[in-house]
Amino acid sequence: SHFVIGGVEENFKLKSLGYYSGNAGDALSPSLNMEIQSHFGSRWWLSKNIDSDLNGMYISDRDELEDGGITWDTFSQLSLQFVQMMIRPA
Repeated sequence: SHFVIGGVEENFKLKSLGYYSGNAGDALSPSLNMEIQSHFGSRWWLSKNIDSDLNGMYISDRDELEDGGITWDTFSQLSLQFVQMMIRPA
């Protein structure tokens, strides 16, 4: 199981995720094989539906969530205040 990101020549394409375990749900898989993109000032592997963006800004106003935010759709439909992404060897 491994997490692989391509180099600058591939625009940091998300090449492999390995195996997921945890309780927040897997909102990163839809971004597999996507290149880094800009969205409201953040850089992330954005899927068509923007299932996740951990580099977004915190948005406290629920009405403005369509303008970005720190998102992880399988966990919450609200902008998250804090995230910590941890990757460990299998």
